[in-house]
Amino acid sequence: MRNQLEQGFIKPSNQGREGREGTCPYCGKGRIPSKKKEHIFNASWGGKASSKKLICDSCNARFARTIDLAFKPITDRVQNMWGMAPNRSKKVPEIHIEDGLVIGPYNILHGKGITFDYTEEDHKFNFKISANSKSEIKRFIDNGELETAIGKTLTDKHKEEIKAQLTFTDKQETEPTYSQPRLKVSIDLKDQYRSAMHTAIKTILLYTPSSLNQFGFKQAIDFIYSGHSDFRDFALLTKEFVLPPIETPTANFVSIYFSRKYKKIIGCFSLQNRIKLSFILAEYDGNQDVMMLVSEGFNGGPNLFAFKAVVPSHLSALPLVEITSDSLTDADIENMIKDLFIHIQYKDGQQIKENLAEYFQNDK
Repeated sequence: MRNQLEQGFIKPSNQGREGREGTCPYCGKGRIPSKKKEHIFNASWGGKASSKKLICDSCNARFARTIDLAFKPITDRVQNMWGMAPNRSKKVPEIHIEDGLVIGPYNILHGKGITFDYTEEDHKFNFKISANSKSEIKRFIDNGELETAIGKTLTDKHKEEIKAQLTFTDKQETEPTYSQPRLKVSIDLKDQYRSAMHTAIKTILLYTPSSLNQFGFKQAIDFIYSGHSDFRDFALLTKEFVLPPIETPTANFVSIYFSRKYKKIIGCFSLQNRIKLSFILAEYDGNQDVMMLVSEGFNGGPNLFAFKAVVPSHLSALPLVEITSDSLTDADIENMIKDLFIHIQYKDGQQIKENLAEYFQNDK
């Protein structure tokens, strides 16, 4: 007789989706397995684990153009700050901001690149070149851009003479001074909730597909697919009592709670250990509490970290999650948006170092 909490690591299910086997859970038409793999956690978030048994190719492409981009301003900024390149692109994102400024990898602010001016008098050229570094100016001369700018062909000797006459100041080279740059981005909370809920649905399809038929998830799936409902119909504020492991400072995870107390299936989503969203996925009339945690470190995989705990029906419900608010106020939404912009805004190098030191200290 089972008389205690069941818990342990789990693997993806091989069970087909009863009544929906072979068709996509979103559109109901596309075929499963798909031709292309769908990432559990998006590749742009550093996700690597993927499967052909989740959604059809058409819905995969549909989401790639829409809700998969919802967190891009945040993930690009985080990866830029840490100098991290997702597996798919293999390139650290650069952040292009106003006035032609660029935040390069590791939060290094660059100017507008090469600016060039010259005058010609008695067959002599007077150059004025501005750049971020000496090497950038030398490349401008060596790769032919200078010749293109003045419309003249220069010999190697001429190029060396020009470089020899250039003068630099350390301040201009290493510490360019700019006013506080502004980054213009668009934040869509509805699409962020759709993207987070989609990730939660994918973990359910991967690890416990039978529950999709048992409890339906119809409203959540319709909202993810069409976006017609108000995200506040699903959004929650929660407190979790079983904290997920922090595999890397930029880990992603989803927790799914089948709660007897609230009679709901609740999803909690965390993106790169910074953005946290909670939501209702379905109504729940089961007789046991279940928690499923799925996590993946940045550029992790091919295997996910997946853990499941079950509280049998004859045991009292455990406080695995608490709903602190099931109705988001305007103030709640305003605070959420403020938190999002904290992760996006540009800060100078010293601020970044202080923030990272504090972050690691808090993670211990």
